[in-house]
Amino acid sequence: PGNYKKPKLLYCSNGGHFLRILPDGTVDGTRDRSDQHIQLQLSAESVGEVYIKSTETGQFLA
Repeated sequence: PGNYKKPKLLYCSNGGHFLRILPDGTVDGTRDRSDQHIQLQLSAESVGEVYIKSTETGQFLA
């Protein structure tokens, strides 16, 4: 297992969007690189299992 301490940005080069997790649980994309909701914490829990957590809201992507 590994924890990547520095928050990451997940980017879709096809559409030019950053993955965003909003406080109400909505997951979408934005082109705004300064949006506070695109900072994500990645954590490898086991082989083939990665947790993605918003550093702003504390919510996990399921």
